[in-house]
Amino acid sequence: MSARFKAAVAAIDAGDCDELRALLEASPGLIHARAPSKGCPYDGYFRRATLLHHCAGNPTRGGVPENIVEVARTLLECGAEVDAATEFTEAWNWTTLGLVASSGPAAEQGFAEPMIDLLLEHDIAYIPTLSA
Repeated sequence: MSARFKAAVAAIDAGDCDELRALLEASPGLIHARAPSKGCPYDGYFRRATLLHHCAGNPTRGGVPENIVEVARTLLECGAEVDAATEFTEAWNWTTLGLVASSGPAAEQGFAEPMIDLLLEHDIAYIPTLSA
């Protein structure tokens, strides 16, 4: 994983929007970068996660900052793709919306609903529905 990607993930985990924005301004391509596909937590459904995926609280990677919705907003304002999917398998991948909706920390810490609202405000291109 690149040092810049690691620094951006650290800024997300710290809830440091100013540092995150500075990193993204210094390296505009970073907003579309993906985590490597090797090593935990990137060895399963979180494979090739983008920075926005790291805001979901799923998988649990440690504590989630209280301002995580503002962190996600910063990423979206900088050009994050709201409907980017992880690259788990050819048929089964996760968007940030799916990760948030299935996140224990998001539900427990009360950021699931405001995060989902934020994601929906940014034009989710595909929202899967359950068949009866």
